[in-house]
Amino acid sequence: MRWHLRQVDAVAAECGAVAMVCDVSSSQQVAALFAHVTAQYGRLDVLINNAGIATARPIAAMGDEEWDSVIGTNLSGSFYCAREAMRCIPATGRGGVIVNVGSSAVNGGRLDQGAYAASKAGIQCLTETLALEGKEHGVLAFCVVPRRTSTRLREEMFPAQVRPFPSLRHSRPSPTATAICLAAVCRQLTARVTVSRPHP
Repeated sequence: MRWHLRQVDAVAAECGAVAMVCDVSSSQQVAALFAHVTAQYGRLDVLINNAGIATARPIAAMGDEEWDSVIGTNLSGSFYCAREAMRCIPATGRGGVIVNVGSSAVNGGRLDQGAYAASKAGIQCLTETLALEGKEHGVLAFCVVPRRTSTRLREEMFPAQVRPFPSLRHSRPSPTATAICLAAVCRQLTARVTVSRPHP
């Protein structure tokens, strides 16, 4: 955890940004974070909901705590942050953008990832509702849906999917990051952006 925080601090310093720690599954911590941001900067223009976790376990073997943890971080966390953004952005009269990160797991489910797939399906529907409710306030909402991406989390959870089968050609994180940035600044996109896996 400390290694990740040091990395985040380094990136923030390079970009001239400020890094803050927040448990997005806690509505109180999220509210405090947004209050700090608006107090320091005076407004909120863009929200990117990218916090997420996953577990690999069959539904029959999944405990309540594991389910609650995944749903709480992925879906409830996105909701808490989006709710605060929907309160902050319209107040400025400038409009803004909310970008949620979905997953291709919503298309047909995913073996041993029931909680993760359910959370991402919820995020997709949440985004569509945010787009409808935000329209009159100039708040746009997009859901960026990457294909299977080669990340540290995926390699730790599913090493067999990444290393022994290079022909699968999992996407690198950079195309997804680019799509998120484009969604954050573009006012002409649809509510769903899909990042395709590279062709073999």
